[in-house]
Amino acid sequence: MFYPNNGKVVIVDDRYDDVKYLIASLSSNNIPFTYFSDETGEDLPAKPIQNVRLLFLDLMLQTDITGMPPKSVVSTALGRLTRIIGNNNGPYFLLTWSTEYEKYIDILFEELEKETFPSTRPISVITLKKAELKDKGISVITEKIKETIEEFDSLKAFFYWESIINDSIGEVTNDFTSVVHNENNWNNLTKSLLYKLSHAFWGEMINKRSTNKSQGAFSTLNQIFSERINYNVIDSTSKVFEGLINKSSDNLDDLSAQINFKLNMSGYLLGDKISGEVFLPIDNSYREIQKLKNRKSLELTRHRENNQSGRTKRFNSIKELNQFFKGKITEQIEQMPAYDKCFRMILIESLTKNKDRPFKSIYAKSKFIELNITPKCDSAQQKLKKVRLLPGVLFPSEYVNYLKRYAEYNYISDFTFQFQGKNYVFLFDFRHLYSVLPEDIKQPAYFRLNDRLFNDLQVKLSSHINRIGLLYMS
Repeated sequence: MFYPNNGKVVIVDDRYDDVKYLIASLSSNNIPFTYFSDETGEDLPAKPIQNVRLLFLDLMLQTDITGMPPKSVVSTALGRLTRIIGNNNGPYFLLTWSTEYEKYIDILFEELEKETFPSTRPISVITLKKAELKDKGISVITEKIKETIEEFDSLKAFFYWESIINDSIGEVTNDFTSVVHNENNWNNLTKSLLYKLSHAFWGEMINKRSTNKSQGAFSTLNQIFSERINYNVIDSTSKVFEGLINKSSDNLDDLSAQINFKLNMSGYLLGDKISGEVFLPIDNSYREIQKLKNRKSLELTRHRENNQSGRTKRFNSIKELNQFFKGKITEQIEQMPAYDKCFRMILIESLTKNKDRPFKSIYAKSKFIELNITPKCDSAQQKLKKVRLLPGVLFPSEYVNYLKRYAEYNYISDFTFQFQGKNYVFLFDFRHLYSVLPEDIKQPAYFRLNDRLFNDLQVKLSSHINRIGLLYMS
């Protein structure tokens, strides 16, 4: 029987005697778990536990339930569940039990199936009568879990991978901290070790950084951590992956596009002019215009309220207020033609000359983007003078057959990815590369390219810049 070893097994039961055999079984198999026993729920966490994979939940969490409607009893139990399981928890199995199984189980399933139930619904519910547990012991739970998980055996691969990561983290920590042997000065020497790790990432620029010095140490450890995970996966003798990986005959284009975004891009944005960030200037302008209009409406309401109450006003008149916001909106609108001209030029020069090419549809469904392609070392070592921006297009994947594949100034991604519910490929034109001062970038990024894709783009860009060309007579 395979359990995750990352401590994301949770037990909720107010009677220790009813779960002591389960606790003993988990403990004897080195499975970390969290146990909540307070009848009123006072011991529940302040915020949900992330990435729970198995939750044991008693349906009767009050000592005295005389006269309580069965629906109220179940609602109390599910209330505990929603305080433990977060909305982004991912798949987990719920095992429920009760001494009065028949009285509550149907209501439990009804409540879980309701559309109003939070997005914390388990992937599967395992039900058990407490009488069975007392008669057959812990083996009945093990068999039930094993039987259910086998129906979702693909999840075992992810549970196993999570366990490898958990072990690998500990191994990297042990490897580095074990080099310090001086027990009398262990703490100070370990701080020096962290400085060395950070220096390996930042170089001499570490001494010029006033903040985030530790980020370099973590970045160095992340690289070692990645190598350790790969080694442990390859070195593993487990057969858990056998039979779990097969090519489906289903059409998985949309699924592949969603996965490609997760593989090559990230929605986690750090700001501060980070290399690899992707901007949508035209979309940003429209968004800013809408924000200004909303703000104008709010200011107008406040202005009228202030006039009525006689309080100090930000604007002396409605005319002044209108002029202020008109000027701000005009600033946003004036930026858009330059972006649109570049947008159209990239599309026109990247499309084949087929007479049947649906340019209007392609233009309407594409999005103009700009990529911060500044070398990462410029930011890391605080050498950033200007930000290099590479204009491009989120090009609808349905029209890729109309793209020129032979133009050396173009970068067209080999994969389709999904963004805001639509499928695209990347289209960049290296000839439009330009630079701006860091303070001139005020718009927010929408996502960030991961290192492999970012590096691939940099290599192709450098190859284009260094291309000598040929001199010959024909």
